[in-house]
Amino acid sequence: MARHTSESPGRSRSGAAARQIDPVTLEILGSNLHAAAEEMAVSLRRTAYSSIVREAMDFSCCLFDGQARMVAQAANIPMHLNSLPLALTDWLQEYPIAELEPGDLLIGNDPYRGGNHLQDVITFMPIFVEGRVVAFAASLAHWVDVGGRSPGSIGNDVTDNYQEGICIPPLKIMRRGEMDQNILKMILRNVREPEKTYGDLRGQIAANRTAECRILELIDRYGLETVEAGMEGLIDYSEQRMRRGLRERIPDGEATFEDVIDDTGVVMHECRIRVTVTKQGDRITVDFTGTDPQQMGAANSPIGPTTSAVYYVIKAIAGPDIPINDGCYRPIEIVAPEGSLVNATLPAACQARNVICHRITDVLFGALSQLCPEQVMAACYGCTPSYTMGGYSERRGRHFAFYEVLGGGMGGRLGVDGVDCCAANTSNFLNIPVEMIELELPVTIQRYELVPDSGGVGEFRGGCSGRRDMTVHTDVVMSFLDERHKHAPWGLFGGGPGGKGLFRIISPNGQEREIYSKATNVLVKAGETVSLITPGGGGYGDPRRRPREKVAWDLKNGYITEETARRAYGWTG
Repeated sequence: MARHTSESPGRSRSGAAARQIDPVTLEILGSNLHAAAEEMAVSLRRTAYSSIVREAMDFSCCLFDGQARMVAQAANIPMHLNSLPLALTDWLQEYPIAELEPGDLLIGNDPYRGGNHLQDVITFMPIFVEGRVVAFAASLAHWVDVGGRSPGSIGNDVTDNYQEGICIPPLKIMRRGEMDQNILKMILRNVREPEKTYGDLRGQIAANRTAECRILELIDRYGLETVEAGMEGLIDYSEQRMRRGLRERIPDGEATFEDVIDDTGVVMHECRIRVTVTKQGDRITVDFTGTDPQQMGAANSPIGPTTSAVYYVIKAIAGPDIPINDGCYRPIEIVAPEGSLVNATLPAACQARNVICHRITDVLFGALSQLCPEQVMAACYGCTPSYTMGGYSERRGRHFAFYEVLGGGMGGRLGVDGVDCCAANTSNFLNIPVEMIELELPVTIQRYELVPDSGGVGEFRGGCSGRRDMTVHTDVVMSFLDERHKHAPWGLFGGGPGGKGLFRIISPNGQEREIYSKATNVLVKAGETVSLITPGGGGYGDPRRRPREKVAWDLKNGYITEETARRAYGWTG
């Protein structure tokens, strides 16, 4: 049984430095560190080559202090950021701080050494002052392809991690500022889009160097001792805020909830995720005992993404405005049975770990609805819907690989309808513009719209899902990843379920065939249209209590049909 807290061995908590800095200076330093992390993100986005990084912003950036404690992060992807401390702690066992040199850069993507899945490639760069490591810059980017059996590296029918692509253990790819060309050549030979991959890697390096410049400027302005005291103070401040938030926003008690995923891509039956939440004073324990064992197929989560999902939910409730750093998570304990869906071990495949992470957020909100019903939301769309496409581009004269994530409906919550067709919970992606997709791919987007009645009915309606129809102009191979095509997102307190997902291929003569939600390497012929409908969000509260003017607005704007208005909301016109 694995237990995890952020109070890991080797992390100092003296607090002495924090007492040496005044609150005004602490606020200034905190704002500067956060701004540095955000500038890292801007730098990476503007220098990246692939649309999944440049347009969808599937990347993350953060800063650590010299003791490998996270002190600031950009507002990127929660599923990435909260697992990066695990990766840095692990990697430093192989590359001790005392042996690092200025200009070094560590790279890796091993899901079982603090990573997420193989597409998420991490870089860490130490920042030196007077020969000593005072901070680390970290950037993570989803590479468009890391090899494996399908373009874009979505392979839901794999049976182990070795089939998913190239696994990069922690390596020192740069030494004293010089790139190790042998490591670089080995990586680029194993990916389908080497030019974009190398461009994204250089973007990550640029982001880390941006952080280095800002940290050194801050030290020049305030002095090393003050900056280090500020980092210590920020961590302690966030811990204090989180403990207060737990005391004030979540009543003491114990609650259990469970839900299922449709399947894993190989195991074609539902798999259960069960959680028990125990809140006592200023501490909370999240226990996944009773969750099903890890399975063949890509829907397994290593401990890093699981930790991120838990931290996201607890922080969202206990203190959305608390500065995010190592201190936030000290009062949270996670119990995750080793070898389970939420703490998978080698050789489990984990490309679709977001299926598990999204279900973790749902079951946690479900459990906490029994303790703090006014602070939670109904179930969301269930995973990060995505597709990949590979083929030959006549226009570019070469083969290509492409990856895109789609939005779904967010669950309703007290006082607020669910957000429509968005990236919810541990995701935080942007839409890739239609014009960019048509520029990169041999496709025409025929339809991109919200789906009526896909948001669960309720006093606060669930978010509607989206529909994307694209016609391909040459034969391509596509893979898909989605959830809740069998089990709809549930509502809370009388709210109705959200709509299920549905993927189809439509031939030029109008014949349709349904595509499995986790299909891999599907041949789509020129002239065929791929239609992707993602799941919606569950509703919150009794739909008969929804104000009449909101029902009228939904009906007028196509969010619901007249039949649903009459049946669920009692609409009489």
